[in-house]
Amino acid sequence: MKIGRFLQILASISLVATLGCQTRERTTQAPVRVKTPEQIEFDQNLTRAQQGDAEAQYRVGFYYAERKRSLYENSREAIKWLKLSLSQGYGKAQPLLAEVEQSEAKRKSSFEDFKDKAETGDAKAQYNLGRCYANSLGVARDMAEAVKWYRKAAEQNNAQAQVALGGYYEFNVQDDPWHIKEAMQWYRRAAQQNDPTGQLLLGSWCEILHNYVEAYMWEYLAFMHGGDSASSAIQHMSSMARFMSPSQIDEAKQLAREFKPQKASD
Repeated sequence: MKIGRFLQILASISLVATLGCQTRERTTQAPVRVKTPEQIEFDQNLTRAQQGDAEAQYRVGFYYAERKRSLYENSREAIKWLKLSLSQGYGKAQPLLAEVEQSEAKRKSSFEDFKDKAETGDAKAQYNLGRCYANSLGVARDMAEAVKWYRKAAEQNNAQAQVALGGYYEFNVQDDPWHIKEAMQWYRRAAQQNDPTGQLLLGSWCEILHNYVEAYMWEYLAFMHGGDSASSAIQHMSSMARFMSPSQIDEAKQLAREFKPQKASD
C-alpha cells in the first residue's frame, strides 16, 4: 500500500470516543506520523529515478522486489524500474530482473490457485488473493478487488486481512475523517487475536490520541512477541513513558498480563 497524506481533521471528540480511545485534549488537526528513514530513502530514490538516474532506478526496483519490504512489494513495478535501469547500462539490475521475472511467473500460478480456493470461502486464500491484487503479484493491481477479498477474509477473523484492510483505510482513503474509525476497528479486531502487527498499529493510534494506558498495553503485548515487533514496541513505550506516571505504566502492564486473546481464524 502506498503512503498517502493523512487525514486533515479529526471530526470531533465524539468521533475519538467511538474509536475506543479517549483523548486528553481536543485537536482540530489530525496527527501526522513521521516517515521512517527507509521511507525517506525510498522517496529520494524514486525522485531521482523519475529524473532518469539509472542507479536510483535500480534501487527503486530493488525496493519493489525485496520480499521482506511488504510496504513496497510490487513485482510489476520492480520489473519496470529494473528494465529502465538495465536499458541505461546498469548491469547490476540484470540478475535481480531475472529473479523477479522468474518469481512473477510462479506467482501467476499461485494467483490462480489462491483464486480457486478463495472462491470456496477459504479465509487464508482470500487474504492471499487480496494481497496479489494489492501488490501486483501475478495479476494487474486492482485495489477494489484487493479490498473485496481482504474484507471477506477479515470478516472470517483472519488477522492478517484485518491489518491489511485497516491499513487500506488509514493510508489509501483520503479526505474522510471517519475512515480512521474504520481502520482502528480492524486493527483492534486483529490485536484482540494477539496479532503483533495489529497491536503495534492500534497502540500507535491510541498513543496519537493520548490514551497512553491502552496504547502502552497494546505495545507491551506486541513487545512480548519478540523479534521485530519487540524492537518497534520498545521505541513506542519509551516515547510514551515520558508522559505517564509509574502507576499508569504498572496499570498498562497489568492489563497486558490479564489479556486473553480471542480465537483466530485457521
